[in-house]
Amino acid sequence: MALKPARIAWELETTASVEKTWALFSETDRYNRAVGFGFTFEGTPQDDGRVERTGTAAVMGLRFVWDELPFEYRDNEWHRIRRRFRAGPASDVLVTLRLAPSEGGTRIRYTIEATPRYAIT
Repeated sequence: MALKPARIAWELETTASVEKTWALFSETDRYNRAVGFGFTFEGTPQDDGRVERTGTAAVMGLRFVWDELPFEYRDNEWHRIRRRFRAGPASDVLVTLRLAPSEGGTRIRYTIEATPRYAIT
C-alpha cells in the first residue's frame, strides 16, 4: 500500500518582480547555502551523457543521502525537485516552487511533500 505524503506549504508575497524572484529562487544551490541547509552534491557522469546527482546533508546528528532527480521547471513560473532517499524516515521528497504576479509584485508558494518510508501504527 502506498503511503500518503505529508505536506507543508507556505505562501508569501514580495514587492520584487517575478523575474527577480525567479532569479533568486531558481538557483537552488545558492538558495540552499543561504538558508543554511548544509547540502552537498556530487555529480557522476553516465555513459549516455546524463549526470546522476547524489545529495547529502547532516541534520541534528543524522546523515541523509539521496538521489537528486532531474529538475522540472518553466522559467519565471515554477520548478519542482524530487529527491529519493536511500534510507531514513522519508522515501521521497518533492519540493515545488510556484510564482505568480500579484498586484504589488510576486506571490510565492513553496510546498514540501515528504512520503514516509514506513507506516506508523
